[in-house]
Amino acid sequence: MPNQGGALCSEQRTWRALLAGGIGCIVGMFALLTPEAIPSLSCAFHEFTGYSCFTCGLTRSLLAIAHGHFSASIGHHLMGPVAFLGMFLAMINLGTEALIGRKWNPGAHAGFWRGALAFFILLWITYGGIRLALELAG
Repeated sequence: MPNQGGALCSEQRTWRALLAGGIGCIVGMFALLTPEAIPSLSCAFHEFTGYSCFTCGLTRSLLAIAHGHFSASIGHHLMGPVAFLGMFLAMINLGTEALIGRKWNPGAHAGFWRGALAFFILLWITYGGIRLALELAG
């Protein structure tokens, strides 16, 4: 548990550092690999139904955005650039908290961040639903 004032104990700092490092490894992997370098990814939902799930194309989208190919990233999955930005910001936040030993306090902006997260989730679900509906209709 954090001490008064938002200070983090040693164990919490370690976990934040490990999470930041893990996310950093994932972001780095996307930057180093190309879509051609990874084997063809399969989706159990897509194989079973023939339709895209809510994350179909996300890995290729993340690979494309990591290489600076914004339009290709959006073509693979609309939420790829936003997910990549979220991973990058989470890595920075967790790493900073681990280094300074204090939890980030959004203060007056907490409502904004909760609203932004809710909007992102709603947008993701809407996008996935529209994509699935278009596949069903086509």
